Amino acid sequence: MSPNNAMWLNIAVALLGGIVGGGISFSGILPDDISQQIVKYSAFTLSVYGIVNATLHGVSTSDKGPLVK
Repeated sequence: MSPNNAMWLNIAVALLGGIVGGGISFSGILPDDISQQIVKYSAFTLSVYGIVNATLHGVSTSDKGPLVK
């Protein structure tokens, strides 16, 4: 992955973390039910990102392990 793409991906992850953690709030901007859905989808996306990121690190390593033979 190019450093430029990695930078934008990390910015997106930081924004998702802010939404899930409550640092970024949509109350007063959007209806409450939509705000709650955004938080739920952000939490799910952040969880999936963590799994994918860990897998990519495991595949890209040169050391032998469960994902690299």
